[in-house]
Amino acid sequence: ALQQAMETIKEPLGKFESSVRKFYASFPEPLQEETQRLFERIPENGQSSGLSIPERLQAVVGLLNFADKFNSGVQREVEIRSIDGKQVEVQTLYFGMAGAYYVDTSGTNAGVGYPSETGWQWQESPEHAEGIARLIAVYSGNREAAFVPVPVNIP
Repeated sequence: ALQQAMETIKEPLGKFESSVRKFYASFPEPLQEETQRLFERIPENGQSSGLSIPERLQAVVGLLNFADKFNSGVQREVEIRSIDGKQVEVQTLYFGMAGAYYVDTSGTNAGVGYPSETGWQWQESPEHAEGIARLIAVYSGNREAAFVPVPVNIP
């Protein structure tokens, strides 16, 4: 009966694995870093992974769990971003997997990020640096809550 149940799961599991591999590129970098080990356990189309069906299922469910947790909140990350050919430390505020804002410590370089099928796209937006810095300060608890207008990209 167990063997029969495993065979029933095998085909849909392959479809789930294929779907997860496709949309993994749209995960923000911090989420990709956190789930890299699980992602590596998901076989590419038609390839054998050497893992049992329960292990493969556990990798897919685990990865989706992390994605759901990340997507249901706001996260602040300190990252290194290439700006004008230089590596700059920035604070990035991710609104789940919908979009993000970053600003450097000087408050002059800022930008907006959004997911795409090929990975996150980042647009520099120095004219919004002050607002984005204020947004991150409000989130961090360093400023009183306020309405902060920032650009939004709706694909």
